[in-house]
Amino acid sequence: DAFHRLPWHNTPIRVAVFAPCTQRHVVRSDAALRRLLARLPGVEAIWLDIGCCGAAGDHMLRFPERAATLREPLLQQLIDSGCDQLLVANIGCRLHLQAGAEAHGLDTRVVHPVEFITQRLLPDMPEDSP
Repeated sequence: DAFHRLPWHNTPIRVAVFAPCTQRHVVRSDAALRRLLARLPGVEAIWLDIGCCGAAGDHMLRFPERAATLREPLLQQLIDSGCDQLLVANIGCRLHLQAGAEAHGLDTRVVHPVEFITQRLLPDMPEDSP
């Protein structure tokens, strides 16, 4: 299929993945992302347990201490995973988790899954690629 004709990096990499509340409660599924990541050559996705990261819209701004407390279990899972990249689709969650990772002294990149997927494409993709 067209997906496998694309020039993907196949260097092994482990990435942590967090499905934010918006994805679980509004979209009600992370199945498409799970299938897509499973198809990427060399990618091992470590899914963090379901829970709120504490961002919750402006919750992280109005109640920073409570938001940080909610974030801690996810950061511990990230540390335990040994991954240096965390994929999160929600911008608020990404900002909140990136700040938490930095506060813990972690050198973790928190990126949108689409950004990660595009980084896995080799730069010399032919013009006529699908």
